[in-house]
Amino acid sequence: MIDIKKAQEKINMTIKDRLAQGASGHALIRLFKINTEQMNIIRSLNDEITKHRNELIICPSQKIVRLVDLLDGEDNDYYWIYDDGTEIYQSTAVAIHTILKGYIEDKAYEKLVKDWNKKNKEKAV
Repeated sequence: MIDIKKAQEKINMTIKDRLAQGASGHALIRLFKINTEQMNIIRSLNDEITKHRNELIICPSQKIVRLVDLLDGEDNDYYWIYDDGTEIYQSTAVAIHTILKGYIEDKAYEKLVKDWNKKNKEKAV
C-alpha cells in the first residue's frame, strides 16, 4: 500500500524545491494543481488496493490473477503487484485490470476463488 503521508511529503518537497529555485507564482500555482491531481490519483489507487486486496482480477495480460498490493516505485510511478499462482510480478498502475468481484455473478466468482484456493498456497477472497 502507498504511504499517503510519505507521498504528500515527496510532493511538498517538489514545491519547496521550486520555491527555492525562484519559480514564479504562476508556475507554483500550476505545480500545486498538478500535485493535487497526483495526490487524488494516489488516494484513488490506495482505495482500490484497500478494497480489493487478495481478490481475483483479470490483469492487463488477460490472465486471472490475485491482486496482491500496490508498490510506490522510486521512479515516481506506481505498480500493481499480481500473483498468477506461480510467480509474483508487477505491472504499472497505468495499465487497466478488471476487478471480477461484483462484476461477474457471485456464484461464478465464488467458484473461481474456490478453484484458486485449492491450487495455490496464497488464498484469494
